[in-house]
Amino acid sequence: MRIPKQFHLGGIVVTVEMDPTLHKNKGMLGEARYAAQKIVIDPTIAAAETMEQAFWHELIHFITFMMSEDELRNNEKFVDIAAHFLHQAV
Repeated sequence: MRIPKQFHLGGIVVTVEMDPTLHKNKGMLGEARYAAQKIVIDPTIAAAETMEQAFWHELIHFITFMMSEDELRNNEKFVDIAAHFLHQAV
């Protein structure tokens, strides 16, 4: 599976950007930036499969954000498990 450069979600286009400083600056492998309609992944600190998992994780954050499900969006356990299942299915 490749990480897309962009995708459509709920009527918007979400861009996926690689930022080799994300982990160094924020201690994160991935980040959903809702206002910017962007998912950012640090490609320098993990294997390809882990980067894919980070993409799915941030996608679940974006989906729950678009659904206005803030409790689910902020539930990292839910987000991570849902992302693992989605990643495995795809």
